[in-house]
Amino acid sequence: MRSRKRSSKDAIPKSAGRTHRVDESRKRAAAHFEQWYDALPTYAASGGGPARGTIAAALVVLERLKEKCDLNLDAHRARGKAQIQGISPGTVQRILERFGETRPFLKEGGRTNRGGPGDIETMLQALGEADLSSLSPDTRISILDYLQGLLAEKVREYHSRERLKPVYDASQSTRQFVHEVLVRAEETGRRGPVAQHLVGAKLEMRFPDQPIRIEAVSAADDQAGQAGDFQVGDTVFHVTVAPSSGHNSPIWKPKAA
Repeated sequence: MRSRKRSSKDAIPKSAGRTHRVDESRKRAAAHFEQWYDALPTYAASGGGPARGTIAAALVVLERLKEKCDLNLDAHRARGKAQIQGISPGTVQRILERFGETRPFLKEGGRTNRGGPGDIETMLQALGEADLSSLSPDTRISILDYLQGLLAEKVREYHSRERLKPVYDASQSTRQFVHEVLVRAEETGRRGPVAQHLVGAKLEMRFPDQPIRIEAVSAADDQAGQAGDFQVGDTVFHVTVAPSSGHNSPIWKPKAA
């Protein structure tokens, strides 16, 4: 019995085979990437999720990998190697806007996030395990764009978390009301940010003629050029929900002119 000669109709189109390989590569990269994301440390200031600075840095590094697939962390460090190169609020926002996310994500763009480089190093290792560098440029760019879309979805989740809705009770004292607000904020890991907003709001009411600096909670005081979270005249206010003896020491150590 003679075997039937395979016709062109029986052959698998090259485009279909290429699409299948791209899909498999995307699945593999996404699996490694999500495993990296799930292993990131979480912080109360980020609403119980990974540091916003790390997400910002990841978006920028993924963008850079589209031009050159260098999975060495040093290729993405800024001068001094303490920060990730190229991060700015505008850069992060432009990437997010491509995925329909237009809400401001973080003011300082990750510049004060100390865990950024270490988190990015593990992300690059995860991408290496997914054989990202062995893919064609078009396939690599497609997958990197897909991974940025996953992060944009995480940013949407961050913005979509239920906002705090305190209920005013005239029978409560101000102290009781503030305590209730902070207790509810602690349930979602936002006690620190809410405490800072409460202090800032009170200072704006008490000193309407004074400019009250409003900064992201994760911004470092020294890097912001201030001695504390708020400064009115020569008085510095440092907001914390976990006071320690170290918080009192700067009071007796005035900054040198």
